[in-house]
Amino acid sequence: MSRFMYLVVTGVLALTLNGIILPGAGEGGLLSEAVAQESATKKDDGKQQNAPTDVTADSMEILDEKNLIYFTGNVKVVQEDTTLFADRLEVRTEKEKDRKGRETTRMRQWLATGHVRIVKPDMTITGDKAIMDVKKDIVTVEGNVVVKKPDATIRGEKLVANLKTNVTRVLSTKRKQRVHGIFR
Repeated sequence: MSRFMYLVVTGVLALTLNGIILPGAGEGGLLSEAVAQESATKKDDGKQQNAPTDVTADSMEILDEKNLIYFTGNVKVVQEDTTLFADRLEVRTEKEKDRKGRETTRMRQWLATGHVRIVKPDMTITGDKAIMDVKKDIVTVEGNVVVKKPDATIRGEKLVANLKTNVTRVLSTKRKQRVHGIFR
């Protein structure tokens, strides 16, 4: 008998997967596509906070006791106008109570690895890996970082973006390879 569990990963994902057979997955078969979505709420400035997030991948594994979720193979994460592509996405979670006293699972951190690409309407960022600290609202992209905008291309070894303050830094971690920018 399958058990149904509803996990809410506030701010990023709401999963309706954990030991259940999804339509199209086949009896006891592997999940061929994982899709996650959360309902949106509005901030004071009219923008969506906790906007719907869709995650698709070739497979998904939930290690509930370890507070880990793995998405593997052709991972695509879409939230509003931002899309992240990677070979693998590891989501670290933590359990807490919601306003009604129900236990929920909140996303604490995600790590995307392998051919990482973050696409926004006016910018594309590529790198070897990306880490999002959800509580601090800080995204770090490391390894062969390239930021492409219509009027600039910037290269470095590390990018740190504070989403609360809107401050982004591109850094070099090696003396021989400095940050390089071309501005048009």
